[in-house]
Amino acid sequence: MRDIGVFYESRYEGESVFLNGAVVNGVKYGTIVSVEKIDQSSVSFSLHQNYPNPFNSFTILEYSTAAESRVVLKLFDVLGREILELIDQNQNKGTYRVTLEAGSLSSGIYILVLRTNVGMLQRKIILLR
Repeated sequence: MRDIGVFYESRYEGESVFLNGAVVNGVKYGTIVSVEKIDQSSVSFSLHQNYPNPFNSFTILEYSTAAESRVVLKLFDVLGREILELIDQNQNKGTYRVTLEAGSLSSGIYILVLRTNVGMLQRKIILLR
């Protein structure tokens, strides 16, 4: 099985993040604008890989902020459609854990997106039923 790569365009309209293009199993969909490597040592927030991954009924999401910030944590499908908004609030510096319950979600690959005042990070998570 080949990996999936998803690239988000750096533009926002209101509170929405738009998927501009994706590469799924080596096949390009949409328009890939650019791919930039981010030096993680200069980033003042982090989004850890969920545990367990893949998951069945629930998974633990963990992220950290180095300063008070507006935090938005959303779940998207691989086509860029927003599935869930998990967090949208101002939060103090610290490490936070969120439990994501699969509920009525179907098996598949999802993209977890963390957006703060500093920038945006993403992780691929896999739900297996």
